[in-house]
Amino acid sequence: MIMMSINTRPVVEFRVRVCKEGDYHWAFVEKLSLKVWGDTAEEAGEFLVESFRDWAYQRVSEGNLEETLISVGYPDIGDDTEIHLIMTLEDE
Repeated sequence: MIMMSINTRPVVEFRVRVCKEGDYHWAFVEKLSLKVWGDTAEEAGEFLVESFRDWAYQRVSEGNLEETLISVGYPDIGDDTEIHLIMTLEDE
């Protein structure tokens, strides 16, 4: 038997780029001003997820997460919207 789950919740996807520069890796969210550094691509990605989470929680506590997401091109959002980070590792 094949079981499938269909997600009917709205989804916002942010593209994250992870790049190497010298001995370090940096990760950033393309539509936001979030950028972090790490010793490895994995570490930079983990730091970016933490920074994004902190950024989102701060916007929620200030009451402007929806407004911010709308301003960067995501008009159809609500309380049940899921946010996904899609990471791309770029070669040197």
